[in-house]
Amino acid sequence: MSALAVPGLLPHERSLLRGTVVPYTAGQSLALWYPMALDGSGAEPLLAWRYLGERLLSGAFFQDNFSALDAADTRVCYTPLSALAQFDAGQGLRSLQPSAFVFHVSRCGSTLITQMLSQLPNCVALSEPPVLDSFFRLLHAQPLGFDGALIFRQLLAALGQARRASQAHLIVKLDCWHAPWMPWVRQAYPDVPMVFLYREPQQVLDSHARQRGMQMVPGMLPLGPLQLTGQMQHAGDLDGYAQQVLGAIFRSGVALAQASGLQLLNYQQLPAVVWGELMPALGIACDAAGLQAVQRRGQFHAKHGSAQFVGDPKVNLPARSGPLCEELAACYAALEAQRLQPGLAFKPWGADQ
Repeated sequence: MSALAVPGLLPHERSLLRGTVVPYTAGQSLALWYPMALDGSGAEPLLAWRYLGERLLSGAFFQDNFSALDAADTRVCYTPLSALAQFDAGQGLRSLQPSAFVFHVSRCGSTLITQMLSQLPNCVALSEPPVLDSFFRLLHAQPLGFDGALIFRQLLAALGQARRASQAHLIVKLDCWHAPWMPWVRQAYPDVPMVFLYREPQQVLDSHARQRGMQMVPGMLPLGPLQLTGQMQHAGDLDGYAQQVLGAIFRSGVALAQASGLQLLNYQQLPAVVWGELMPALGIACDAAGLQAVQRRGQFHAKHGSAQFVGDPKVNLPARSGPLCEELAACYAALEAQRLQPGLAFKPWGADQ
């Protein structure tokens, strides 16, 4: 088994857990604490938590909410998985049930969606919580080692702690390489809508060529059940590896879309589709001020909210061709054909499902 296959903490997860360690006492309340990573390298899995206090979740990515905390608030706690039981219904802590799961191909506007919805006082939008990635790694390595569906629901309950009385909707965006887990998530939450956001593949690859995500660099991340095909030309063929990863994500989207029930969304529909179709479909109501806030956020960069979005940088990149590019184009065309079928526009979840 390779080092990356061991279900322990990865370097970027360990960096999130630097701080004062607070001892855990069985039965203590973990209200205002959030699960950050799941370490399955020992005899029993350990869950690492970070303290957030009364602050609201607002960062472009989940971990951003903890990066600027004062030293006094940089607190870490390690607990057994059994500590999650306090977030079960009826234990005194109000948690939001997921209103939708957002899967995506990366660099396609998924972060913008969560940032737009986070402007509403009745929405909590989680953008790629790291603990869900470590959970899926552990589930992939030890599928029979624990009750995965129960732990997943408890993790989401801990992540979805209601901080204000007005909060009623929880939107959960997962990492792009979690696309193969869509059928599993559907089994765990059969009544919760699932959105798959995608973009023209060459535009996604161009974005990663300008600034690569970790998943597009060989050996940086364990990608679990993501099935790569083809071969890189050489060890440094980052573009070839990115095409393999993106192809595997697209194939997962096509497979589930053809099985029906997955709401498809194209990058080209943003931002207006958020308030025009997505919010009504999910039953997310807002007043005039809320709508204005959502629309205003849609004009700015997804990850840098103070910078107005003017499109991707104009960079001359070499044209790509070959079997992997042809497969990507075919997957994109299949998703578009499915999305554009008559009668398959956004609709309230449950209608004709």
